[in-house]
Amino acid sequence: MTEEISLANIEGKKIDDFEILEKFAGGAFSVVHFARHIPTNSYCAAKIIDLGAQSNKCFRNIMREISVFMQVSHPHISSLYRLSLVNKILIFFMEYEENGTLLQYVNRTGGLKEAEANRIFIQLYDALRHVHFYHFLVHRDLKLENILLDKENNVKLIDFGLSGTFYCNILKSFVGTPGYTPPEIVAGNEYGESCDVWSLGVCLYMMITDYLPFTVQAHDYKAIIEESEKIRFPGIFSPALQDLLKQMLQPRPDRRISFMNIQNHPWMKGISIVSGNITPTPIVFYQVNGYNDILKFKRKCLNNPNLEVVQKTAEIAKTDPQNVISQLKTGIINEITTIYFILLKPLMEKPSPPVNQGLPPLKRPTAQRKKRAEIQQDIPRIAMKSKQKIRRQSVGPKQNIRKPLPR
Repeated sequence: MTEEISLANIEGKKIDDFEILEKFAGGAFSVVHFARHIPTNSYCAAKIIDLGAQSNKCFRNIMREISVFMQVSHPHISSLYRLSLVNKILIFFMEYEENGTLLQYVNRTGGLKEAEANRIFIQLYDALRHVHFYHFLVHRDLKLENILLDKENNVKLIDFGLSGTFYCNILKSFVGTPGYTPPEIVAGNEYGESCDVWSLGVCLYMMITDYLPFTVQAHDYKAIIEESEKIRFPGIFSPALQDLLKQMLQPRPDRRISFMNIQNHPWMKGISIVSGNITPTPIVFYQVNGYNDILKFKRKCLNNPNLEVVQKTAEIAKTDPQNVISQLKTGIINEITTIYFILLKPLMEKPSPPVNQGLPPLKRPTAQRKKRAEIQQDIPRIAMKSKQKIRRQSVGPKQNIRKPLPR
């Protein structure tokens, strides 16, 4: 009798040409393992979810993430290699980013220099600009934990489980992570894409200071507004950065800088400008009647593949290059297209587990402590409480009582 696959025994199993290796993260109902793609001998991450243990709300979030993976492609958004389903065990075979999360990197360094923060922020903004402009998609849970870094410290945005669409739609759900959530969401008001502008501003502030700009007030929108109106910036922030953050952390969304106008700000020099003259394809969030329907969806069609990678794919799959091209154009997910997407960015050496997954150490090296002291000396104490707990859980979606923002 064949043993039924579960989270507890999946290590060592071979599923759709992938060998599941050791676990390096996870909880009771989902885990993350290393995996090896046997045909290419390349390594990746396998996010494994027990669908039978998920609530309806969590299952909807999983479907949102699948919808984004299938319809959205961008260099700074994490790539899905293959989606597999064994009974009620769903597996995302994805890129593995060797440098962990941006939160871990900021914690290790004690805060980034402004030039490095600018480079990372521009990549993050570029990814979000793409989903906003081309897909009418808001992330709604932007935080440093949801930003991965590859071995060159390039951005890979993840976790679209709480995302939403503002295409012919007014957003109302209470979602996000305390400390990053804008006051209009905390107040229970209707909101639009500017919610991501606020959260992105919080991320930028924290990249450099290694702490959040506001006290964690999960249900007190008035306190968030009061703090944002009194916000002061460390002396190491350039005038251009301070000006951008003031506009991004504006508590009234109608006065907040728009996502489009961020690219025109002087601090964003060097970024390519995207005009409003584009042809968007609004995101469609999939719905299914049963677990088996999950695998019926196709990824975005690829009409101009890398021909060198196509040739290598054909050699490994023992097929004709034209067959590879035709299957990529259909968007189908199978053994051949999986090989192609892995060969675009192969990881040929088995990676080590990520470091510093938890909170930062209580005692930092002397140089880091001195740097933080210099940054913090002119900042009001109210803003310092947020450093007491760096990691926070996302909440929502749920409905909240509508409260007017004070004028």
